Amino acid sequence: MKTKEKIVYEALTLFSMQGYNAVSVRDISRAVGIKESSLYNHFKNKQDIFDGVVEVCYEKATTFYEAMQIPYTIGDSKVDMYQGISNELLMQITFKIFEYYFCDEYAVKFRRMLIIEQFNNKKIQELYRKLYMEDVIHFQSSIFKYLISKGEFRSVDPEYIAIAFYSPIFLMLNQYDEFDEEVKQKLKRHVLEFKEAFKPE
Repeated sequence: MKTKEKIVYEALTLFSMQGYNAVSVRDISRAVGIKESSLYNHFKNKQDIFDGVVEVCYEKATTFYEAMQIPYTIGDSKVDMYQGISNELLMQITFKIFEYYFCDEYAVKFRRMLIIEQFNNKKIQELYRKLYMEDVIHFQSSIFKYLISKGEFRSVDPEYIAIAFYSPIFLMLNQYDEFDEEVKQKLKRHVLEFKEAFKPE
């Protein structure tokens, strides 16, 4: 691991344990095992380090979605993969996504960091809401709008459907620490009952 990568990794680890405000540049440099002055060869200040953490975590999430070959941005042409999708394949995709956010070290620490610091830092609170609430609902609304147009779902407000789908998932992400059998069964039941509730009339 290169020095800059290690700085990001150790900063993320410390931020996820203590919160952004409680960690100093000196704390990060000690965790990396370098002098504080050496750290400034890679980052201007703590905010710059935080921005680097966000960038790396976003890149890792992007790599995950691209490897899965599933859409993750509005306008992605792969959205048509959801048309006529079987329950089995839908569950496989849902489980893989859940597993990533529960088991990937960077994803787990990043979400924990934002949760810890959201009440102490306005910018982090806004970032948390954007990444885990607003962007998700906006993106899923676009998917459901497409599926409604194809007759896959009942013709109602796609944002309403997106909220109905994502709210229990968001709750489970924050309620549980492990992606165990209990979570899998709850997730499976939610997805299947959701599809049944919003199927075309």
